[in-house]
Amino acid sequence: MNPTLAGHYGGKAKKGGIMRTIERAFAVISAFSPSTPSLTLQEIADHTDLHKATAFRIVRALERLGYLVRLPDLRYSLSLGFTRLAAVATESLDVRRLLRPVLEDLARSAGENVSLHRMRGELRQCVDIAWSKTPLIDLDKPNALRPLTMGAASIVLMAYMDEGLLADVIDDAAKAGECSIDDFQSILDTTRKQGFAVSHGAVVRSLTGIAAPIFCGDGMVDYVIAILSPTSRLAGRVTDLIAMTKFAAANASQRLGGTGGLKYAMRGLKIHEETPATVSVRPGASSSLMANRH
Repeated sequence: MNPTLAGHYGGKAKKGGIMRTIERAFAVISAFSPSTPSLTLQEIADHTDLHKATAFRIVRALERLGYLVRLPDLRYSLSLGFTRLAAVATESLDVRRLLRPVLEDLARSAGENVSLHRMRGELRQCVDIAWSKTPLIDLDKPNALRPLTMGAASIVLMAYMDEGLLADVIDDAAKAGECSIDDFQSILDTTRKQGFAVSHGAVVRSLTGIAAPIFCGDGMVDYVIAILSPTSRLAGRVTDLIAMTKFAAANASQRLGGTGGLKYAMRGLKIHEETPATVSVRPGASSSLMANRH
């Protein structure tokens, strides 16, 4: 532990106290996000459920260490020190290699093709694929860029997207699905509530997609894991495959975001809930969106 931060709590701190201090310090750091780039001391205390005096001690220590800065209006924000740390993490963290075992395990247990996706600008990018014994010719190749559609992976990415970026892409996505923006927003809301999406025939009529979000340690969703399979092969299997996909997403969240990622995943993926609602595009009537039960 950094001596400056440890010293703020005196030499009496035992192992448990030091760990608690570290957790509180990271809770303060994690309170900042794109939607809350600056916070007052009271807002920090509210976000972290800390007493204001405790929040103040941690904020002052982080300020002295150069990780927080106090703005002229007395609000606090993260310092540019995090830019340096982000650059180190970007260079050292190979997400494809980190999550490859998760994709392979899911492909093996499900017997289906599994892919990893992220946003690149306003497009969906396929990052990696674990092929099953029966590869699909219609499956995206790694690094392929595609417009957002009514497919499961696209829906999950949009469901957890920053509101500003969503506003830029939702019109075209709704048009691609031949539905209204209100209906499309309802689909995204349902996806967030249940922690996954299922699409039938959204991109290719004969294929079904199942996708779930992968959570970072701060609760953000940058990646999505998805199964794509011929619909004819899924009779009676959809519920089990949803559970497998969600379990894989939780595993990936822990690998990518540590304990924080797993915590958000367990909450966001609704691991213990069953009888899912799914969003479908009926083959031959792509403008008809329905909520189906399996």
